[in-house]
Amino acid sequence: EPLSGYSWPYFLMVMVASLVYFLAGLYFLRKILRTYQIGDATIGFILLMTGLGTNLLYYTSIHAAMSHVYSFALISAFVYFMRMYCLNISRWYLIVGGVLLALIVLVRPVNLLVVMVIPFLAGSATVLYRAFISLFNKPLYLVAAIFAFCAIIFIQFYMFHWQSGSWWVWSYGEEGFIFSNPQIYKVLFSFRKGLFIYTPVLLMIIPGLIYMFRTNKYEFMAYTANLLLVIFVISSWWNWYYGDGFGQRAFIDYYSVLMIPAALALQHIRSIVVKAVVFFLLSILITVSLIQNYAYRYQIIHPSAMNFEKYKYVFLKTGDRFRNVL
Repeated sequence: EPLSGYSWPYFLMVMVASLVYFLAGLYFLRKILRTYQIGDATIGFILLMTGLGTNLLYYTSIHAAMSHVYSFALISAFVYFMRMYCLNISRWYLIVGGVLLALIVLVRPVNLLVVMVIPFLAGSATVLYRAFISLFNKPLYLVAAIFAFCAIIFIQFYMFHWQSGSWWVWSYGEEGFIFSNPQIYKVLFSFRKGLFIYTPVLLMIIPGLIYMFRTNKYEFMAYTANLLLVIFVISSWWNWYYGDGFGQRAFIDYYSVLMIPAALALQHIRSIVVKAVVFFLLSILITVSLIQNYAYRYQIIHPSAMNFEKYKYVFLKTGDRFRNVL
């Protein structure tokens, strides 16, 4: 085979890498949820929701060369190790976190935002303060984490300089963020690319936030602040629907964080009847998501120009006659 980067061995290895990172992301999501004392049955269902009930499936199996499944795995691992650092103050977790954060930034620089989830992961102001103070008790570990982060980041700058003669290359040209005009409603609810339209299982975030508000005001405030910041930044990109793609793909990177309140809500439903009804409704939403993944794959859902009328016309349609109908 020619060494073109487009022959089948390259394609195969991209697909293998995508699957490995997909499974790694789910593995670390499982470990994250266990730190919140979530039961195995609930964890299993959350993993099912994440793997089959979202557009992560599409960006693992079809558009595997895009960054999202890799960011999902790296952020899942980072969240787990930072959670463990806050709870156990093992400074080796801090060094691992520095390595993971560097990789996260290299894959998608805006995901540096993930550091803002750390106050939530601490679980309380007391634990967060203890974790912060411990950074300076043995500063050698902090220095090692910073060095690991900077050394890995430097690889990218070196490659820029080696290839172009410049230490920094901005590949997006005139594109950028418009923070004065975030399209929050469209990003969340538009039939063009709305998060909750094309990934409806994430509606479970809402009862999860209600649960956190009732049980731990600190976690509620820390999580909500982080969530609003992520939504604001994603909504501020000049092309709020992120071009051709299935759903709001920019949120895929943060699915491990978004699933935490969903898992808390499911875990703490006391009534067996209510829990059975919720699981049944979520199963329907997972099925809808699977159909929408299929519909997008076969050009039934338009990649960038959907609206309510078009969405209604092709909703749950899978027949060949609907391919390219829009």
